[in-house]
Order: sequence, then structure tokens, then C-alpha cells
Amino acid sequence: MKFPLLLSLLCVVAASVWAGQPRNVVKPPTIVKVSMMSGKSSIAELEMRANRPDVATFSVQRDRMVPTEWELPRKSRGSDGGVYYSGATPMAFEARPLGLTVKVVAALEKGLVVLNCEISQSEGRKLPTIYGEGIDRVDTGDGRVVKFRQGAYESGTVTSETTFQLYAKPGKTYTIPVLFGGKTVNWRVTCSVVEP
Repeated sequence: MKFPLLLSLLCVVAASVWAGQPRNVVKPPTIVKVSMMSGKSSIAELEMRANRPDVATFSVQRDRMVPTEWELPRKSRGSDGGVYYSGATPMAFEARPLGLTVKVVAALEKGLVVLNCEISQSEGRKLPTIYGEGIDRVDTGDGRVVKFRQGAYESGTVTSETTFQLYAKPGKTYTIPVLFGGKTVNWRVTCSVVEP
């Protein structure tokens, strides 16, 4: 036998032996899609692998600036010689986060999509941020009192948290009450399953 023919024959035998061996085929994970709506507004569209410890997260955050240090009301003399009074003035600010975060873990059980959801929402409320003596008025020393309007900044925060577990039939929409801004609103949650 010639060498190329022998080599070809060996390759055919090896390929047929290899083809008969069992192989581990890794199946891609099932994907769960979750849609969350409030009224006509889409809140979140999430995709995650089912039956994995992965947490799908949707987050919309912004920072608001809250005054943390103040210059107290003071009296000053203008270039024209007049006496002027200025109210408390913010001198330093700190960033505080506001917004919405949705965390979801999905699993498949007996043909149902099981969602574990955590929704956290915070929003600012305008409140005065400085109080006390000499803050909203100054005694001029001649019997008069100068009053200042107290400035309101987004220093108050209303935080709402909702957690729930949903056993959903794929394609069906469920109404879930969610705390949002200190009120209860209804979100519509729909799940779909994408098989590999």
C-alpha cells in the first residue's frame, strides 16, 4: 500500500470511531424577557438567563445637590453708603442620588416564569434646609427687623420600596401594585421565554 492511501484509510477509521463517541453538547440558556409598564409608559425592558443567579438590573439615577453649609444672614454696606441685609446663603453642597432601580431574578418552574423583583424609587421634596435663630430675620439695631424668605431646596427624600414574587405564564400580563413616590401605582408585568 502506498503511504497516502494508508494515511487516508487511517483518517477514515479514526473519524468513524470519533463520530461514534458520546459528546457533551452545551445547550445555550433559556432567555426570559420581562416588560414593565405603568400607564402608557415603559418602565423597564429586561433580559436575563433563566435559572441562573444573575440579577438583571435597570436603573435611572440622577444626583441632586443639597446644601450642607451656610453663610448666615449678614449686614453689609454698599458702595452708595446704604446698609443692606442678605439672607442665609448656601456655601457647600452634597450630591444625593434620586431615581429608580429595578432588580429581577428569573427562574423557570413547571412551565411558569418565576420572578423575584425588588423595586426601589426615591424622589426629592422641597423643604427648607436651615432653621434657628437669626436665620429668617435680622434685627437692624434701630428697632426694625428685616425678614427673609426661607429658601427651599430638594432636601427631603421620599423612598419607596416594593418587593414581590410573580409566577407568570409566558405572554400573559399581570397587574402589580408598586409603591412609587409615596403612592401606590399599578405596573403591568409581562414575561416571555426565548428558547435557544
